Amino acid sequence: MNTQEISPTMTLATKITALRILLMPLFLFFLAKKEPSFWPGLIFLFLGFTDILDGIIARTRKERSLLGSLLDPLADKLLLDSTYLVFALTGRAPFWLFLIIGGRDLLLIVGSALIYLRIGGSSIRPRTLGKLSTIIQSLTIFAILFVWESITLPIKNYLFYSTALVTLLSGIDYLFISAWRKIDAK
Repeated sequence: MNTQEISPTMTLATKITALRILLMPLFLFFLAKKEPSFWPGLIFLFLGFTDILDGIIARTRKERSLLGSLLDPLADKLLLDSTYLVFALTGRAPFWLFLIIGGRDLLLIVGSALIYLRIGGSSIRPRTLGKLSTIIQSLTIFAILFVWESITLPIKNYLFYSTALVTLLSGIDYLFISAWRKIDAK
């Protein structure tokens, strides 16, 4: 990131990201309730919309901030990891799936911190497999929230295993390709 392009103020895109983080406890509250409700799905869709919106605003208005570059991926990880944790604790998804998703994200955070300590403030750009992993994890959440009761067990298992596989591949891609290339380049 070129420091001359980074805004020192809180941009509109960053404010939207902050709103997304602030709404997560409400989402998790409704998600953890045993009774069926449309609220978790509605809030999840709104959180997804704000994620898309802050990205569009940041690009079209050319808003870049250090805070935004840290908060946006953090918001994504918080939403996905906490959702899969609640799903695992309430029996809507297997616990091993949460461990894979949370473990990969922990690897990303620790790996990024180690790279920062080793070579300085250089960041690792999102890669295709990482973006695909986020999309598949989100689609699985969407399926669990909206159409889970009508899905057969083989299709549910396919969703879980597909989500796990792409998540694992994106973690391997990050660790062995992105991170090591970044370190070797220095």
